[in-house]
Amino acid sequence: MSNDDLTTFTPGEVEAVTGLSTVMQRNWRRHGYLPATKDGHARFNAFEMARLMVMRMFSDRGIGPSESFEIAGICSVGIVYSALQERMAYNANMDLEALRREHIDLQSISRRIIREYTGAGNAPAQYFIWWADGTHVWHRSLSDAFPPSDFRDPRTVGLVMLLDLNALGRELLAKIRKPIAHV
Repeated sequence: MSNDDLTTFTPGEVEAVTGLSTVMQRNWRRHGYLPATKDGHARFNAFEMARLMVMRMFSDRGIGPSESFEIAGICSVGIVYSALQERMAYNANMDLEALRREHIDLQSISRRIIREYTGAGNAPAQYFIWWADGTHVWHRSLSDAFPPSDFRDPRTVGLVMLLDLNALGRELLAKIRKPIAHV
């Protein structure tokens, strides 16, 4: 799979999905947080759009792009992985029955896309937590991340941000309303 196999979106489409204005997109591009334009036209794939969605969420809470860029990139892998678990993430020409007969499932396809696009072997855990003390972690279980008996934990004194990457993947796909990958 190449970048040509991923659907691209215009800055206007990105604004409609993420809420990040085209003016802010240009500003972030000038500061190196967005890829350079190709032939003078900006285009974004689902990974870039998911990254912008997360960066916008952090920006709305006072965390600027210089602090959120790398983390948003890792979160984008989990968000797109989750979106790719849904049939509607793929072009209409994909024959699921033929794939099943060949023992290929959406999870295998999404892992391949993640690996080929990002080089990552796996998607991060479902939950991203930015603790009140400024540290952050990915977690598979909220009950393990927030033990009930430790109410004096300095990580939880103040604002704690929690992102459910699976829920964000479903939200991204619902807002895009068209395939994000062509296989």
